[in-house]
This record gives sequence, structure tokens and C-alpha cells, in this order.
Amino acid sequence: MNNKIIRSGAEASAVKAEIDAKAEVLKKEIVESESNYSEVIGKIYYVSENGNDENDGLSENSPIKSLAKASELDLFPGDAVLFKRGDTFRGRLASKRGVIYSAYGEGKKPVITNSLMNFSDATLWEKTEVENVYKLTIPQENDVGIIVFDEGKAWTQKRIKGRPEFPEGGLQNLDCDLAMWHDVSVPTGETGYVYLRSDKGNPADRFSSIEVARRQNIIVATHDTTFDNLCIKYGAAHGIGSGTVNGLTVRYCEFGFIGGSWFRTDTLSRFGNAIEIYGGCRNFVCDHNYIYQIYDAGITQQLKHAKSDIVMTDIRYSNNLIEDTAYCIEYFLDPAPDEAFAQGEAKPVLYTKNFEVVGNIMRRSGYGFCEQRPDKQSAHIKGWKQNSPVINHTVHDNIFDTSLHLMLHVAAEQPEWMPKMSSNIYVSGTSEKNSLGDIGGRDADGSNRKSKRANFDDDFERVFNDVLGEKNSIFVLEK
Repeated sequence: MNNKIIRSGAEASAVKAEIDAKAEVLKKEIVESESNYSEVIGKIYYVSENGNDENDGLSENSPIKSLAKASELDLFPGDAVLFKRGDTFRGRLASKRGVIYSAYGEGKKPVITNSLMNFSDATLWEKTEVENVYKLTIPQENDVGIIVFDEGKAWTQKRIKGRPEFPEGGLQNLDCDLAMWHDVSVPTGETGYVYLRSDKGNPADRFSSIEVARRQNIIVATHDTTFDNLCIKYGAAHGIGSGTVNGLTVRYCEFGFIGGSWFRTDTLSRFGNAIEIYGGCRNFVCDHNYIYQIYDAGITQQLKHAKSDIVMTDIRYSNNLIEDTAYCIEYFLDPAPDEAFAQGEAKPVLYTKNFEVVGNIMRRSGYGFCEQRPDKQSAHIKGWKQNSPVINHTVHDNIFDTSLHLMLHVAAEQPEWMPKMSSNIYVSGTSEKNSLGDIGGRDADGSNRKSKRANFDDDFERVFNDVLGEKNSIFVLEK
């Protein structure tokens, strides 16, 4: 299949150096990009930290101030809402159909976060009876998934009551510097507490920026909406989240430190994706985004236990730089189990069609913030085992650079549902846990065959070619 295998050495070092350079160029292109709201045909509203929600927002001289007001605007398709560069907006943004959300002014992309404030105030952190453990009083509405210090120089290790390292809770079991426990036993709506171990004194004396990410989607997406040149970070659920939605475009945005809160308080699982559609979608485009330090997936369209017709079609993930996530790209569309349907009840029509993954640079899957995730193996592409048809799915001209666990997890009920892969670059990394991945599905005759683990051994290229038909790709094997 014209694939090239490079072992450790000068040639491997040259490939890795070229990847580093390409990643820096792409990052600069995204971070320093100019806003694009040329499609606007309606009104433009401006939002600034120094604005006033009593203003009409229709000029830079009369901006509104808050995300709450921006969410309440009486908007129409073709309108735009622009946030001032260099400013920070706190809360949640609920988008309106057909509207472009972008930036104006000079400087860094505007930050949209659900962290209530910069908590670097020594008076907010109260000493407890346990040495080096401090208490932060915070409204209890949302579980805290992560606390980020000095814009990512450090972050917390969340402890979950019931896990082996924190079985019964208890402040004495916060076992390392910056270990954190959010006591969610307090009823919602009342004041709750976050406990943080800080071995070097009051956290506010150590860090000039302390952002507390809470369990709430930062942006709620809707149909025919574009998000352009925004910086979305410090949220413990999803950065941009929606149910079934058509016409969603996310471009030239930055996402960082997303996820980590409880999925449900009656389980030990945690969640949080940078960009998620949970349901059907048409015309879903994610292009030129910089995504990093995500607890779960960077970009995903997914639905589990579907009981009604669902279509996912015309999806394109292109030219994104995705680093330090559990899964860079995740997708699945699964029907409900047979017992969920009454006798004679029609099964839903489910399929994914025209799904392209191209030109992305995906790096260090499973590393960073998501390393504290105890369940499931990381992968650059996490397709799981597709239980519904996937038609015209291509993965080409991407870079998959280093994974703690799997490079890929792509399997399907039928061989024709597998992605067609070509012209990709793979760098294995040196992790002892790393492999090419779980790939495959049923045999061509329909017999049930689970996905196979393809390790980096003498036989891996044959297995990869047989299952995915990979061609014109480069494998740099550091193991």
C-alpha cells in the first residue's frame, strides 16, 4: 500500500521536528487569526467588559456587558454578536438560530468561561483543621471539575469519594499538592465547599490566576450558528454543546481546560468535551480550532440508545490542532437495545454519511489533564464499534503524534462501514501502553468478530492494510 516505516534514528527525528514546526505554524495561524463575519446581513451587536446591559449594543460606543444579556437579545438569522478582544466574559451563552458569534477590536480572542471569577484572593481561601488544606465557599449549583492556576501552569487532581485513593472522602486523604475535593453532598442551591491541598501556603499567594471550572456547558449551540475567533475555556462540562443541530460551524476558536465534572452524582464517571453534538446533525464543520487539555473528547458527534430516526451527515473536521485530550475525535451512533422496543415496533433508521477528517494535527492523546481519568483507553480517533452504517467516511492527510494508549479505535459491525484511510503520519511515542489500536469488525461473511488489537510488531502493517486499506502513510515507530 506504499506505506513507509521509519524506526528511531535521524530520519525519525527529522519527521518529528517537522511535525513540531507544522504544529507551531498551525497554532499561530489559529491564535492570531482575524475575525470573519463577512456573511452578516443583519444587525451587529457588540459586547464589552466595560459595556452596560442598558445599552442597545448596536455600536462599539454602546456595547452591552454580559453573556446573560447577549443570550436574551432579540436576534434574527443573519445577525452577529461580537465580543471585544482581550476581555473576559463569565457565565453561559445561549445562541440563537442563524447568528454568527465572533470578536471585534485588537488583541487576544475574547475569553468565554463559566468560572465565576478569578479566585486569587487570599480572603476566599479558609484554612481547615487539616494541615495545608484550604476551603473555598462556592454556590453548589454546579460540580467543580478542575481548578486551573496561572492560565494552565498547574491544575488540580480531582479526588472522587468512593475511588480507591479517596474511599470515604476526608480531607486527610487529599494526598498530594493541588489535590481537590468538591463536597457535593450539600443540597443544590445552598452554599457548598471545595477543598484544596496547597503545600506552599494560601493558593492566592501562589497564583495570580485561579479559575474554577463548573459543571455547565459554556455555550449552548443551535441550528445554523457559527462560532468564530472565540476563546472558550475553564468549564467542567462541554465547551460548545448541543442536542440534534444542523448547520453548526466552529472555526478559528480556542478551547482549553474543559471537562472533569461528574457525569452523574450516582456514578464515579466524569465527562466533558470541547465541542459536542449529542444527536443528529447535518453540515457540521469544525475547522482551524486549537483544542487542548480536555478531559474527554476534543470534537465529537455522538448518540447512544437511539429510539427514533437519526442521521449524521456532511461532517468535516479539518485543520484543527488537538493536543492533550483523552480522545482527539470521537464518534458513535448506536441504537437502543432490542428490549427497549415493543413487539412489532419499528426500529429506527440510523446512519452517518459523508464524514471527512482531514489535515488535522493530533498530539499526545491521553496526556495532560486527562491522565487523571481512570476509565477507558485514550485514542486519537475513538470510533468505538459502529453499530449503524457509516457511508463515505475518509480519514486522510492527518498527523497522529504520540498516544498514551491507542493510536486509533475504529471498529464496525460491517467491514464497509470502516473509514478509508490514506496519507496520514503516525508517531507511536514511547509509552509501554501504546499500540496502533483496536481496529476491525465483523468478517465479510457476516460472522461476528470483535475488533483486533494491532500492536507495533512485525505483523502490524499487514493487519492495518487488511482492515483499513491504509495507503501512502508514514509510521514512525519509537517503541
